Amino acid sequence: MQENSPLRFSSPEEEIAYLKEQIARRERELLDRTPEIDNTDIETVGKQELFEYGTFTPDAVLRPEFQMNETELASEAAALETAKDQVSEVVALAESKGIHNALSVLDRLNNPYATDEVHRRLIELIRAGRVVAGLKEGVPPWQVLHMTLFEVTLPELPDEDREMSLTELVGTMGQFLAGMQAVSGEKRAWHYTLELAVSDKSDDIVFYVAVPTASVDLFEKQLLSLFPHALLVLQQNDYNIFTDDAAVAASTFTLNRHPIYPLRTNDEFESD
Repeated sequence: MQENSPLRFSSPEEEIAYLKEQIARRERELLDRTPEIDNTDIETVGKQELFEYGTFTPDAVLRPEFQMNETELASEAAALETAKDQVSEVVALAESKGIHNALSVLDRLNNPYATDEVHRRLIELIRAGRVVAGLKEGVPPWQVLHMTLFEVTLPELPDEDREMSLTELVGTMGQFLAGMQAVSGEKRAWHYTLELAVSDKSDDIVFYVAVPTASVDLFEKQLLSLFPHALLVLQQNDYNIFTDDAAVAASTFTLNRHPIYPLRTNDEFESD
């Protein structure tokens, strides 16, 4: 988004009216391509786009009179530190002061659980057509409403069906990834995500795959043609890998060579 974007709204009502119009137009375009879609196609969300919106500078998305200054942001964050329900307080702030301001305050809390829940609630508000401040043309939240989330599991095969070797599995997965490159078109920067995760409401490690709703058929055909025993479950709601009052730790590593090179090719190993 350009910092000097000419379209900056002057009220939450103007913002939500424009956003609803944009979403309706995009949905009509999708219906023209895929008439079988229903309401469940906009039930799931991806929070990457909302996070990206929060990284834009205030000048890019807010008129000066709607921008909270550093003192106001710090004051709101300090008040939220002792709030009983941080999630509801941040959502209320978004409705009154705008999404970008609320995300700026949320970032200061450094609470992964609250961040995940706030993102979920904000997208629910947008989908329901509630007046929420801080959205404008060129920002991706409408795209989030057109992502579909699947839970994918690979059940243990019966004895009569031979399990794939690791080499075969890697090769088959390579075919799947190559086929999914069609998701990103020339006119629009669509993406899909693959994640291994454990939901806060489960102890099972499962695959989560988020794809553009318009590419659901492509995803299903690619996956089931290569992994016919895979089980796909449409997730109506996003999942949260964080739990309240829990500690969070992370580790990173750096590759010696450019990441385009594999750590090891599948003809060099037979087990992981």
